Amino acid sequence: MLNVEFNLDDAQRIWKEEGMKRGMEKGKEEIAINLLRENLPIDLIAKSTGLTIKRIDELKKERDNNA
Repeated sequence: MLNVEFNLDDAQRIWKEEGMKRGMEKGKEEIAINLLRENLPIDLIAKSTGLTIKRIDELKKERDNNA
């Protein structure tokens, strides 16, 4: 049988860290979308936000599909 000890404090710390990472990634994506609206080159957006060119292309396609 598997014996696992659950530590609530550790779990909450990990959940908080994951939430912060997700929030930062979401913020970078919002900045990238704003820069796409300004017609900046994708490579410059990638350099400015730290997002991959692939992710920026995905955001651009999502934006174009919702327009």
